Amino acid sequence: MHVITNVETVETQEFLVVIVFGQEGYLVDYCCPTYEGPAKAVEFIGNLLKSHGQSAARLWTSNTELYTAFLSVPGIGAEIKHPDDTAETKRMIEKDKKILIEFHEIKPRVPMPKLPAWRMWLFLLLKKLTEKVKGADRFEI
Repeated sequence: MHVITNVETVETQEFLVVIVFGQEGYLVDYCCPTYEGPAKAVEFIGNLLKSHGQSAARLWTSNTELYTAFLSVPGIGAEIKHPDDTAETKRMIEKDKKILIEFHEIKPRVPMPKLPAWRMWLFLLLKKLTEKVKGADRFEI
């Protein structure tokens, strides 16, 4: 078996995306539980492989945290790959993004509004004033 896994983010929530391919290269399974750390990821993927009757697999990831966690797991040959090689995880999570947001009740990330021009002008003025009061690098504080 061949496993591709990464940690992908939807809004503010991280998910462990796991894609399992069979020996012939066909998609066997796809899961995306919430990410709870590398130890839980090792446990989850181990249980997933056991449910498919496998004890060994090749694992590709572009996440260094997952890679180091899987190096010590017997039967799983972990390989660190370029993000282009594991881009399938990003495509899968984007495909199910709306369902995951609804199911996990994820709050959308609110973008910060652009700073008005008058506030930026006031900020820069106060910054210059602060530098003058400090002595403009002439004195050590």
